[in-house]
Amino acid sequence: MAAQATQEQLSDESLQALSASWDDAWGARDVDRIADHLTEDAVYEDPALPEVVHGRAAFKEQARNIITALPDIELRQHTVFRSLDDSQLGATRWTFAGSFQNSLFPAGFAPTGRRVEVEGMAVVEVRGDKIARLRLFYDTTEFARQIGAAPPQGSRMEQVGLLFQRLAARRMRTGR
Repeated sequence: MAAQATQEQLSDESLQALSASWDDAWGARDVDRIADHLTEDAVYEDPALPEVVHGRAAFKEQARNIITALPDIELRQHTVFRSLDDSQLGATRWTFAGSFQNSLFPAGFAPTGRRVEVEGMAVVEVRGDKIARLRLFYDTTEFARQIGAAPPQGSRMEQVGLLFQRLAARRMRTGR
């Protein structure tokens, strides 16, 4: 989305401050503070979710689910980028880690008690000093492996899954 001419340009300093405040709110595990970073009509896109999350209230529920599942969650922005051609667009490279202690909704994955760590990128559209759109990009297969939802890479179970995929692909090609 192109920035409107009337909007204040996003500076490196304001993007850095927003990122640091975001990390601090997650570190405090305070869903109200986390959600306060978003506009009322914010859009949150996470490839692990079945649908896009619309609005601050819905995002707040998602943040609560994450904190419940990973009560010791740590979130850190490592690199923050500002777009050269859109004055309201930025990106970050981040990691999150935590122990998977409680069921993860909406999918309902059972907790493993093990620590997970994921690295990813986010594209952030800012309106004023709030996040209007947050799009996450990360390796969902690796996350699934860490929580036991996908077999380990190179394992016998992965080979069985590949066999079933090839059988399904053949059915799809032949229409049977």
